[in-house]
Amino acid sequence: MSTTAARSLLLGMSIRGYLSPSECDWLDDLAPERWQAFLLHGHEAVFPLDGCPFPHELVSRGGHAFGDAVFSQRHRVSAAGPSQAIRIHTAVINQSEPTPLTLGIYGPDSPGRDETIEEHFFAAVGHFRLASRGLDQLARRVHEAMAGQSPVIAVNRSSGRVLAMNREALDLLSHDESAVIDRQYSDLTGLISKGFANHAVTITNLSDACLSLSLLSWEPIKASRASAPEADRTFDTGTAAPDALDMITQAAWLLAEMHEPELNPRQRALVEDILINTHLLEQHLDRKPAESDLEPSTASVLDPVRQ
Repeated sequence: MSTTAARSLLLGMSIRGYLSPSECDWLDDLAPERWQAFLLHGHEAVFPLDGCPFPHELVSRGGHAFGDAVFSQRHRVSAAGPSQAIRIHTAVINQSEPTPLTLGIYGPDSPGRDETIEEHFFAAVGHFRLASRGLDQLARRVHEAMAGQSPVIAVNRSSGRVLAMNREALDLLSHDESAVIDRQYSDLTGLISKGFANHAVTITNLSDACLSLSLLSWEPIKASRASAPEADRTFDTGTAAPDALDMITQAAWLLAEMHEPELNPRQRALVEDILINTHLLEQHLDRKPAESDLEPSTASVLDPVRQ
């Protein structure tokens, strides 16, 4: 269980309005054996999608009554056979929000395991509550970036997965959201290099104590600049910090440019190697983002023409 993973899940849900497949798997693994995790936004079941075997109002009333405490109760459910007792543990993890977000687990009532399971749940609640602090500020910055006219892709730098993208990016890629969300960014570089041909990319990094995020946005290259002599084409990375994700993006742009048949095929192979190896580097880096009050780092602008 990690606070970073919990914050990524909460941010993704806030931006998209639903959980991605990997987020559902991670939440499912949160519960002990023979137990089930669930997440409610108000009375609406976010996970699992088929709901819980007890009234949502039961959980919501308990959460409001006990504030920031962890609420435990027994409940009897009737399935095809005889009724059985289950134990429910719930906690509101966004105490300051008007609509409660309730995390819970439920499973067979077994007194011999209750204490261990409660301790496990207490620890998970602690991670989620820490992850929810200041989340609205980070989510607002991402929403603002995606509300513009430019295509934008948000990437979780810790996992390398695509967290979200706006409609403009989906239109350029000619793909549905379900086909690209949750994918490794490096797996999409070929698709991006084609969809965003003749576009320059800007990378803005947002980091806090729990999560490190990159917002990639594209702008069309002006015709006069795009038609400049090949000898004048180069990268202007400004004050970009050396970073694996930046390297992947640069390589993706190079790959898009290498479509003329007269170019050396070894150049294309070299770029593809960069994509693969920087992805491996990204996976093995032990990232520990420093607190920055969510101020974006200096943007890295990949400009194919230096005038």
